[in-house]
Amino acid sequence: MPLDAPRSQTTLTSTARMKHLFDVRPRVSEPYPVLCGEGPVDALHSVWRPEWRQAVVVGDSNTAALFGKPLALRLRELGCEVLELEFPAGEPSKTRATKERLEDAMLAARIERGACIVAVGGGVVLDLAGFLAATYLRGIAHIHVATTLLAQVDAAIGGKTAVDTPFGKNLIGAFHHPRAVLLDQAALRSLPLVELRHGLAECVKHAVIRDEMLFKSLERLTSFDDPPSAELILRSVAVKVAIVAVDPLEHGERRSLNFGHTVAHAIEAATNHTTAHGAAVAIGMIIEARLAVMKGWLPKDALDRIVALLERIGLPVRAPCAFDAAAPFFAIDKKTSEGRIQCALPEQLGVFGAHDGQWTRSVTLAELLRAWT
Repeated sequence: MPLDAPRSQTTLTSTARMKHLFDVRPRVSEPYPVLCGEGPVDALHSVWRPEWRQAVVVGDSNTAALFGKPLALRLRELGCEVLELEFPAGEPSKTRATKERLEDAMLAARIERGACIVAVGGGVVLDLAGFLAATYLRGIAHIHVATTLLAQVDAAIGGKTAVDTPFGKNLIGAFHHPRAVLLDQAALRSLPLVELRHGLAECVKHAVIRDEMLFKSLERLTSFDDPPSAELILRSVAVKVAIVAVDPLEHGERRSLNFGHTVAHAIEAATNHTTAHGAAVAIGMIIEARLAVMKGWLPKDALDRIVALLERIGLPVRAPCAFDAAAPFFAIDKKTSEGRIQCALPEQLGVFGAHDGQWTRSVTLAELLRAWT
């Protein structure tokens, strides 16, 4: 599944500081570009369409002022009517109530179907604003400006949008692909070290399921105290772009991207989202890889290498809650099918294949309990 290189006939004109990496071609919607670099304000100009005469810039209390306002200013210079919206930062804000408040603000401002939402921030902002775009007036355009590493290598690409509920994470949402994705590398320098480490969890996930050379590159790093190189980000993004291109709606191979996430979402819910997503994914990968070893599908040395790498990065490797606290959330995970818990389980580093046509495997609560510690 080759990745699309920038095409000479594209309407994009990449700026000197932001490079056009890929076109995502998800089959169910028009292709969209992924740009990476340090010039999101200039790059926004290059991807903006003249028919978008209204813009809604959505950020959280961390990103709206720092990154959103310069983008709003540029859009006003382009002659757009701009509405700026923000909500409190953090996973507790990713709810139907927050979405309703944003929708009402857009309706009050008479935002029309020809508008475009510009989502500026990490995964919470992109998930929420993307869902807002998917349902407002039955669907309007949106652009992602990803400012965290976790968002850049995962949440920004692929069209998954959602909000959380008291029953679990991401249970209400839609597939709605953006019109462009801008990965702001300069923003990574503003992140605390813990946020960089959380993003690296998703890089490890991509490496385990599809790119052994990426895994080896991560193992060779001597320090994880600085933002990763553009090359490492590119390789991680390339994994998701390739998979989304062949399975945009998660009917098959895209389910491999859920490695670690069945457990992670249960941990997040059980700890009332006090466990960050990246930390939960790290723990989830270890527990699910341990499951794969127990079932004879993954070599023990592969599990050992995953644990060693996550420990070196500085990510947690043990569940922060008892199994009994997490167990109820497995039953309502969106991946559960016919009452059976589904996990995406690798068979070796860099290799993930379908089994009997399925990209996940059924596991029991008893098996999860054995793998928990």
